[in-house]
Amino acid sequence: MKTFLVALFLFALAVMTAVFLHQDAGSVQVTFQGNVVTAKLVYVVYGVLIAFFALYLLLRLVGMIFRAPSSFGKAKTRRATDSAIQRLVTGSLDLAEGQYARAEKTLTKDVPEGQAGVLHYLAAAEAAEGLGKPEYKESYLQKAVQHHHGAKFSIDLGLTEQKLNAGDSDAALATARELVKTQPRNPRATGLLAQALSATGNWEELNELLPAVRKRSWLDEAATASLEASAGLGLLSTAEESQLETRWKSLSADARSKPALVAKYADRLADFGHGDAAERVLRTALDQNWEPSLLSHYGALNGANTDQQLNQLQQWVEDHGESAELLAAAGQASVQQELWGKAHSYLEQAAKLGDSAEIQHALAKIADSKDDNGASQSHLQRGLELALKG
Repeated sequence: MKTFLVALFLFALAVMTAVFLHQDAGSVQVTFQGNVVTAKLVYVVYGVLIAFFALYLLLRLVGMIFRAPSSFGKAKTRRATDSAIQRLVTGSLDLAEGQYARAEKTLTKDVPEGQAGVLHYLAAAEAAEGLGKPEYKESYLQKAVQHHHGAKFSIDLGLTEQKLNAGDSDAALATARELVKTQPRNPRATGLLAQALSATGNWEELNELLPAVRKRSWLDEAATASLEASAGLGLLSTAEESQLETRWKSLSADARSKPALVAKYADRLADFGHGDAAERVLRTALDQNWEPSLLSHYGALNGANTDQQLNQLQQWVEDHGESAELLAAAGQASVQQELWGKAHSYLEQAAKLGDSAEIQHALAKIADSKDDNGASQSHLQRGLELALKG
């Protein structure tokens, strides 16, 4: 645009010059203190234009002189920024290659101010960790916070995760609680708090946090399910008799359908002498969703109506066919009722379909009832071998 205007001006000047040179353009007369100066109009116009351009050039020159320090400063800043970026790239590459000492030296040289400096110090902290210098790492992290206060939250997230991985669960929990207090809806902070609560056995608080974990945590579905299972098992395992029912109902509907939690709830009911209630819980769960892993808990119930147990197991055999789990459960229920002959028959048949340490231990108990020490030892030895095989 500037070039166009200059060209336009020169064109207009050429046209005007041609006009004035080929016709009488008149003259200009100036009187000053008795002196009279006469000049052709064309020369006056040229003089004004030359004066204008001279003034323009002078003003440009003055402006350049005044702007020079600022321009030099900006150029220097650009060079420093480019150099810092280059050091960050070089240091990060050294860090990725495991050249921790070289990376630390590069990253901590002439660290720029502001947010860019945060990246330098965070990478330097990682290099210090690789060198086994925790005091330097802590120093670099503090400097990162000083360069940009907003970095503190991100740094604390990383420190919390490191504490969890190092087994310092109590310290991780304290930091995680502060993080969630600062940003209640932050997905990573929520997930770290859940993990810290699990690691420290704060089952009730973890159970209360689980809806938020499922809604917005950074944890994947498998990790969330694991936390949910841990919370449920922890709550049920530590419950007093008066707390058991309330804690069971505090679990989500999905958690209450998990076989491991159903089994734990039934076992705890039986521990408190509520065998019939435990039998109903397991029977209902198996009728709703056939899960063979619950059968061993059903067969081993104490305090339940054993006649009802055996009848139910027989009904399941008719419905689902013979299986090692079903026959073993029937054998265990028969042992509870001291029906040794029936128990032995069930367990022997179960061992043929799929032997296990539990089956052999039950057979050993039957042998003990008959004072057959040799058979008992043989079954115990077999059970040990199966247990070691996993």
